[in-house]
Amino acid sequence: MITDKEKIKDIAQHGDFITGIHQYCDGWCERCAFTTQCLTFALETGDPDENESRDINNKAFWDQLAETFKAVSDQLREAMEAYDIDFDESEIQLPDMNDHMDDEIARCHECCRAARIYGEHVDSWFHQARDLFGEEDIPIDPGMEMAAAAHVEANDRLQEGLDVVRWYQHQIYVKLMRAVRSELVEARDGIDEFAKDSEGSAKVALIGIERSIAAWEDVRNHFPVMQDKVGELQGRLQRLSVKVEKAFPDARAFIRPGFDKIPLNG
Repeated sequence: MITDKEKIKDIAQHGDFITGIHQYCDGWCERCAFTTQCLTFALETGDPDENESRDINNKAFWDQLAETFKAVSDQLREAMEAYDIDFDESEIQLPDMNDHMDDEIARCHECCRAARIYGEHVDSWFHQARDLFGEEDIPIDPGMEMAAAAHVEANDRLQEGLDVVRWYQHQIYVKLMRAVRSELVEARDGIDEFAKDSEGSAKVALIGIERSIAAWEDVRNHFPVMQDKVGELQGRLQRLSVKVEKAFPDARAFIRPGFDKIPLNG
């Protein structure tokens, strides 16, 4: 972390930084496609220019995951409707705005409870699947180059999927806790403007949910024996997404500095 005031001033003046981009990010700098435009990251590393190629690769990674989510989301919805699974299991219970115990209210909020339970189920899944991971180190005949390459690629996809799952496993809950707490403050203070912190925080949680659903699909494809368990986790995330959008209906429209484009009128 740079602490020299002159150095900080020099970086801030000469960098092409986006104001406030760090406020609604997921904190995963290694996977971020905007490190060259983030002053916070530049101050951490000291050289924003050397990160351009990584930003390009990271953008491609998230674009691919987004495509996976689009395909999986429709399949999940169709499957749940076929089995008569209610996306809206119960009504959102809005907290008492006169109660100042914000943390306790947030923990009891339906979205936060569901996110916390999801995180617990993820830990349970990893515990159940621990024996499967050991099988990934089975050696392959060196002469089978194509099979070996496919094996390596499949393992890379699996590891990337698991990394995404683990990164957002608890962050979804944390972001939703912030969203609910911010909503309480906004209600007490009479804040009724667009681009509220509650909406921005909820949007980051929604993005984490979508990326997790897509990442689970890579895991699901790698371990057919665990398809039902993975599908259950994806279903939990899909239902949570519906609940979050109901509780924070304007979250999708929130414009995060740098990450989202301002829609053009007309």
